[in-house]
Amino acid sequence: MSFFCERISFGRNSPPPPEDLIQKSENLAQNVKTPEEAKSALAKLEPLIPEYAPEARFLISCGMLLEKQRVKAGMLEAWADLQNLFPEQMLPFRMTMRWFVRMHQVDEGLQRLYQMYPERNNDLEQAKRAIIGLAELKDYVEIDHLMQQILAQFPDDLASRLQYIKILQTQGKVLEAQKIAANIKDADTLGSGTRKLLESISSNALALEKYSISDNAAVIGKMVELFDKRTPRPLSKGGIGPTVCFTGQLGAGGAERQMTRIASRLQYCFDHGILVAGQKLLSSVYVCVRHTTSASNSDFFLPMLHDAGVDVHVLNSNPAPDPEDISELTPKMREMLGFLPDDIQKNTLKLIPYFQEKNTEFAYLWQDGGVLAAALAALVAGVPRIITSFRGLPPNLRQELLRPQMVYLYKALFKVPGVIFTANSISTARAYEKWLGLETGAVFVVYNAVPAASPEGSSQDIENWEKVTSKSPECDRTVLGVFRYDHNKRATFWIDVAAAYIKTHPNTRFVIVGHGTEFSICQKKIVELGVENRIFMLGSSKHVGFYLHKADLLMHLARMEGMPNVVIEAHLASTPALATPAGGTNEILLDGITGVLLESADNPCKDRVLEKLNQLLSDHKMREEMGRAAKKHATGPFSIDQSLNGIITTFLK
Repeated sequence: MSFFCERISFGRNSPPPPEDLIQKSENLAQNVKTPEEAKSALAKLEPLIPEYAPEARFLISCGMLLEKQRVKAGMLEAWADLQNLFPEQMLPFRMTMRWFVRMHQVDEGLQRLYQMYPERNNDLEQAKRAIIGLAELKDYVEIDHLMQQILAQFPDDLASRLQYIKILQTQGKVLEAQKIAANIKDADTLGSGTRKLLESISSNALALEKYSISDNAAVIGKMVELFDKRTPRPLSKGGIGPTVCFTGQLGAGGAERQMTRIASRLQYCFDHGILVAGQKLLSSVYVCVRHTTSASNSDFFLPMLHDAGVDVHVLNSNPAPDPEDISELTPKMREMLGFLPDDIQKNTLKLIPYFQEKNTEFAYLWQDGGVLAAALAALVAGVPRIITSFRGLPPNLRQELLRPQMVYLYKALFKVPGVIFTANSISTARAYEKWLGLETGAVFVVYNAVPAASPEGSSQDIENWEKVTSKSPECDRTVLGVFRYDHNKRATFWIDVAAAYIKTHPNTRFVIVGHGTEFSICQKKIVELGVENRIFMLGSSKHVGFYLHKADLLMHLARMEGMPNVVIEAHLASTPALATPAGGTNEILLDGITGVLLESADNPCKDRVLEKLNQLLSDHKMREEMGRAAKKHATGPFSIDQSLNGIITTFLK
């Protein structure tokens, strides 16, 4: 049950909430700033929800307080409840569509939208509402298709044209927006806000034409092209100078774990005078992230970096400087900077002085978001080496992560002296090369650094395991899953497979370590299936090796991967794996030797998974042989020293 379904009263005699309570809720929703404040405010209103009949303003305010807590679990269901209750209210509809995107369920969001507005192609009001939802879903192709029909049927409707102009402007399609704006009659008689919008579109279109740019998204590429003839300043002699690792946040993901591991180890080598790839480290390592918010668990690896003595800077803690105060920005660059999305502008302005302050020689940019946020700033700051670290399939294959600026940025960036593209698997490298039209080998491969998985656990891990074994004493086999609960990792499918196997093999338990947006959904599913004493959800842990050493098998059913750390960790713990062939999984898991690879990552057959699962679990001797082969295979290329050597060697290319 979702937050609102559990609390709302539909009794005939329930009175409406008093106006002063409604206004109080609206004030709280508008004025609270932090997740902690939102949680405290909602705690005061929550007991009052069942006392009154459902009322839109009051419950939507409660929804916004829930939203401001920055908790993902259950939010889609909460907004969908409010949208069902108040179908004429646009905020619940917009937030529902937004959460479909966040939960990687865009197709489901589209189906819901189509059901709500079946006459959108002919009914003007339905079309306007549908377009708002489509904009939240970022389905701009469908918006273009719908608007072509609406503009043709209702040529005199000003509101639909203005709505479309704003959407085109959001996409950066200024020249297309200008074409629509040019056909608006009597524009000088419109309100001041509308006139200002149209004037802005016209002014932007002229500026873009001045630089021969047809699309706002291309601006960042044009700015990067200003550096394609640069001569990077010389690197420090005698070793590796200051390195800054940049990423979005420090949540409990594989890329964040990997960056934390690399930064911590480099800092250790610097502190102890240890050479890496024959090179002396001349400086501490620095980590910079956009944000670390406890409520969203985006600070998960922050304590580990602090324990390693790594200096961590949080970008959002500083205001963006005025572009006029950054002397490295020419007048042309300042003007072009104004065409970039707000977040890229702010990150660029904040990072330029940061890179300069650290005298950065190597900007190591992690994941697509990190490259988008920081590459231009590194160029302006004069950083001589800029290294990307691509971690999975490119964003053209993961539409929820794609931003239109990326392809322009990457194509221009690749041509700049001192820029090096890297990926953590061969499959990832080839996929980026194909997307960007680069030659094979243009993206260098540096495998993940994975230390031996320690069997040691924290007191909480030990307590968790004791609870698991006490609730399942009949079980003599353990299948482990270590993943983020989300659409990509197939969390619900994993549980479906486990539950089906348990029916015929009650001596097997399934244990999941991790957290994520579908955590509560999976909790509910396990209860509904009645397998609480066979499938155990233990939450996140910093000691995954503890569980890998307890497990007989790792089961990993991801849709997409770069190089899955957990499969490497399992192999290093002598634990075989059953996995989909997602991304670079086949570069670590040798089918039939260190585990079993399923036939498909896109659409694995449940019966086939169960068949392979039974094959592995029923043959103890085979698992032992696979475990020994797995450890031998993983010990070389995925060792921390081998990875660091690869990184430093790549830095110096």
